[in-house]
Amino acid sequence: MKNEFELPYESVKFKEGSHVKWFINTEADSYGAHWHVPMEIIMPLENGYVVVCGGVRRELNEGDIALVAPGAVHELEAPLWGRRLFLQADLSCFTEIRELDILFSLLPPLVVFEKEHKENGYDEAARCMETIHREQVSGGFYGELSVYAELFRMLSLAGRYFVHARAADVQNRPNARRYEERILSSCDYVNEHLSEPLTLEQAARASGFSKYHFAHLFREFMGISFYRYLNRKRIMNAQRLLADPDCSVTEAAMQSGFTSISSFNRMFRQIKGCTPTEYRGIYLHAQMTQTVSS
Repeated sequence: MKNEFELPYESVKFKEGSHVKWFINTEADSYGAHWHVPMEIIMPLENGYVVVCGGVRRELNEGDIALVAPGAVHELEAPLWGRRLFLQADLSCFTEIRELDILFSLLPPLVVFEKEHKENGYDEAARCMETIHREQVSGGFYGELSVYAELFRMLSLAGRYFVHARAADVQNRPNARRYEERILSSCDYVNEHLSEPLTLEQAARASGFSKYHFAHLFREFMGISFYRYLNRKRIMNAQRLLADPDCSVTEAAMQSGFTSISSFNRMFRQIKGCTPTEYRGIYLHAQMTQTVSS
């Protein structure tokens, strides 16, 4: 049986009092499949780089900006020479922000702002990276606060260009804004009733739509089906609960709306790539390692 600490987890070590790590990487070594709690941003400065994430292999050119979602399993392939900028940031303390919480449930595990395709918000994302670089180099007071401000700006860009851009045609319809608000209210409804056996019919009724109209609008506005969104939210909630050593795996499952441990284990492995017990072990091990090294 595989030891839980042999799973592809990387413990990101931040400086004491900081939750942001910024460095230049020039190594020719590649990194096998791994994941970590902090979000990661990679920007090649000289020569390209390759990121494999979510079953997609993306070749990055100089200047491209790749955002790897928190907890996403990814691989990195380096050329024989080159320079690339890495930024890792812990956003776990901001999950109570409604729009950020929804965004992480909708974004693909890998988002790339391509320098050659500036219509996807590249220029704005590049300006954010320039500001972050300047703050990290200067090390001035409130520098980390400024870094987080730019990170939130980049995430808002990712939401606009890689999530809601899918529903551009929907946004131009009559009453689109009102429909969007009702769909977003259904996301709040999900958060409030996660521990219950939620159904599509219940969410539709709470939003004032018929079942089939709601299912159609939800997919158009959010880019994924209602049940896929619901399962992602339940696993995200379970992750937070599993971080508490006093909360059992069964409690985490029940409080996240799963009616059986087998279905919980199956969905958790499908989304996170490991079982809830394995996740708890590597998370607590990482926390202990971080405490010892601080």
